[in-house]
Amino acid sequence: MMTQKNEIMDVIGKLLRVRVPELPLLNPGNNAGNDAVDIQASHMDKIYYRFPPEYTPGQYIHDRFGHITVNPQNDDTTDALIKSYVTREQKGRNSIFVNHSPDSIREFLEELIGLAEQERNYSHRHQATITVLHGPKGSGKTFFLNHILARYSPDFDRRHILWVRVNLTADFSNNKLRHWIYAQCTKVLLRYYDPISDYYNKNKPKDIPLSMREHLEHFVNESQSNPNVRQRQLTSIQQMCQIFQKTKRDEKISPSLIPLMLAREAFYYALEQGYRIIVALDGLDLLEATASHCRKFAELYKQAIELAHSFDPFQAAILVVTRTNTLNTIPETGETNPFTRMIDEYKRLHQISVQRIIGVRKSYIANSIDTICEKNGWPRSNHGIHIEQFAKFLEESGLTMN
Repeated sequence: MMTQKNEIMDVIGKLLRVRVPELPLLNPGNNAGNDAVDIQASHMDKIYYRFPPEYTPGQYIHDRFGHITVNPQNDDTTDALIKSYVTREQKGRNSIFVNHSPDSIREFLEELIGLAEQERNYSHRHQATITVLHGPKGSGKTFFLNHILARYSPDFDRRHILWVRVNLTADFSNNKLRHWIYAQCTKVLLRYYDPISDYYNKNKPKDIPLSMREHLEHFVNESQSNPNVRQRQLTSIQQMCQIFQKTKRDEKISPSLIPLMLAREAFYYALEQGYRIIVALDGLDLLEATASHCRKFAELYKQAIELAHSFDPFQAAILVVTRTNTLNTIPETGETNPFTRMIDEYKRLHQISVQRIIGVRKSYIANSIDTICEKNGWPRSNHGIHIEQFAKFLEESGLTMN
């Protein structure tokens, strides 16, 4: 009985989006899946996952009913995110509710890409625009971002779009938003776009690679006359490359690991090479629980204003993803509020019923379980009963799925 209770509590934790460890990869130390959450890199070679020996068909069923993390390199999760996403309708457009239909999602993306192009080309402007995507608790805001990344990564590659997701609940030491964004972009450019990286895909489109290490070293040698400063910066580049370009090395980004000057240079070098950048600021929902989180929210809110209205043009599209209730806490939502004046558009998410989501997930799992069993050498049995029972449990529990 205790084992069953623990299993149920584990599943509920996943459905409530309590973070759980990623499944290990075939190549130990390869943490590329975590990066894919933050920025797309679908031009990499596909990594075909095989679940660890202790993983069971029952666990697979439970996980596919829960929150699915994004990783364009993983065919299993990519397929699940694409095929199990639920929109309000199958066709038709809605300019406000972005998850109204696949057409609405595509229209939303085209608007963001247009803003990214606009910001990249108008470097002389001192005021950027912000797009806000909001929805009620449980409307699937992060899952929506994951679906976009899984579904449209090949298109992003083809059109030279960098989709950068910054999880604002993470720790970036000084919490300087501009530096944080630059640093995340630098890590991904070094890891996935530099031909000398272990993660680099030799079969990528010819116009995608950026020799980031070579460029940064050239930049330092040309711009720094002080030999001591120059050596410190070259050492920083060497350290970043060791950590981000080797498959058995990884470390969270930090201001000390990725100095601001180098991060900024990498960011704008990508822009100069023709890339358009969309920055999704996610996680504001979770910055309400404690006093320290509220202070962090206020600080990041202020920096978002400064980022969009600065004498140092940002040149990227900004998407703020938040809960509707959080959005309503922003003070002075009239014309006197500088944040409000910079918002180009408010977009919303429909609240899709849990019953519909469970029904689609149930169908997806039923159609995929035999292939998964064959791929992992699991014995085939009647998993339909397990799927039905667990779907019924979720429906009766009244949990939200996002």
